[in-house]
Amino acid sequence: MRSDDSGYITVRQENHDYYGGNQNLFPEKKLKGYGCGLIAASDVCMYLMDCPNIFEWDRYYEYVKQIEKYFFYLPFLGMSGISLSIGINLVFSRFKLPYHASWKVMPMGDKTRDRIMSMLSRGFPVIISIGPNFPNVFGKKKLALYRKNDRGQYTPAGSVNGHYVVVTEFPEEGKMKISSWGQTYYIDWQEYLAYSHKKSISLFTNYLEIRPSSRRKGSAPKDRTEDKGQGRGEAAG
Repeated sequence: MRSDDSGYITVRQENHDYYGGNQNLFPEKKLKGYGCGLIAASDVCMYLMDCPNIFEWDRYYEYVKQIEKYFFYLPFLGMSGISLSIGINLVFSRFKLPYHASWKVMPMGDKTRDRIMSMLSRGFPVIISIGPNFPNVFGKKKLALYRKNDRGQYTPAGSVNGHYVVVTEFPEEGKMKISSWGQTYYIDWQEYLAYSHKKSISLFTNYLEIRPSSRRKGSAPKDRTEDKGQGRGEAAG
């Protein structure tokens, strides 16, 4: 992915541009309240389809509703990482996209960071989850979100749990740039690791790996950086 955000999905509604999808724009209560996984998946699939990067709201809404049938999520519970991977693979199959997705469940560490950065360098946005607390899944402990000001300083901008986002960039200073609610935020990698190990569990707090599918016949898919540039990653939900 690129080192800037110029190539990621933009959703335009009433002359306002959103950085990726925003579940709060949807009239359906289920999607508005628990649709972060669906929005993240929709944005990533849309990106991998080589669609135009700017979507007017009506077209984006129709697209999300079209692929919603491939995903299983429930009010109050949302979507599990396993369900997310199954749904995305169904979309890949339906639209003949030569990729395969798998939800990772092993404890995260330096190798996880390297895999995420490798995916981004090859042109794949990375969906990550900030899962619920564990063992108390109704706990209130959350992960901090940040914004970056004009001076390059990161300032607190809220906190979340039970949420999917899309990583679009992972610079060396360790702050992952993400898409969430149609906005740009940042997550500190070390804080994310600590949250996964101490406040949640790797089954709930982890990432979706997407790679070229080895089952498709013919020539292997070309590296997506040939089309999209390098160094991007973000999250939505």
